[in-house]
Amino acid sequence: MKHFLHIFLFIIVAKLSSLPAAAQQSAAGPDAVADSLWAYYLPQHISAAIAAGKPDDLDAFVSSNIELTITSKSGIFSHKQAMVILHDFFESITPTSFDIVHERCLDSATLTIGTLRSGDRQYRVYILTNSENNKLSIQQLRIEKQDD
Repeated sequence: MKHFLHIFLFIIVAKLSSLPAAAQQSAAGPDAVADSLWAYYLPQHISAAIAAGKPDDLDAFVSSNIELTITSKSGIFSHKQAMVILHDFFESITPTSFDIVHERCLDSATLTIGTLRSGDRQYRVYILTNSENNKLSIQQLRIEKQDD
């Protein structure tokens, strides 16, 4: 019976892990996301906020101290400082799309790589999330302009 249970759980996990990332994302918010089975995939809230250029929608996910690189600004910033930098960046561009090109999970951390488009400009976006105090948070965010 134990052997059957192990095989059954393996099949369920394999089937669930093959679902598209969009089907694995939760729209319930950062606390609910951290408690869900799909806590380690980038929540739709985060990708939608980046695509729309709405840094206020990222506020609940930004860690208390975040490693941030946005164009020429780089360092470890407090939550408040990071939000100011994000506001400045998104005021300077008008995003047209954000596409996730890669996601990798390891334990409670997720690395997501995407492409942010604004007119004829493209930015490579790296997002490292982790579960912090039972809440999903962005630990590192890099937005780098891609050369043509």
